[in-house]
Amino acid sequence: MMLLSLHIVSIAALIAITGGIAYSLGKNEGIRMTSLHCEELDEPQDLIAQADTKPLHAKF
Repeated sequence: MMLLSLHIVSIAALIAITGGIAYSLGKNEGIRMTSLHCEELDEPQDLIAQADTKPLHAKF
């Protein structure tokens, strides 16, 4: 029973580490693609900073 518990914990840890790495790589790729898109349109690079400061819901 202890061996089964150890396997479950190790598989969960492996999934968590893999998910964290995939999320980080996806986030970096998204930032890179946004920067490339801004360069193509000759827009300022502050779109990433503006996206972080936009309100989550509109005020009526």
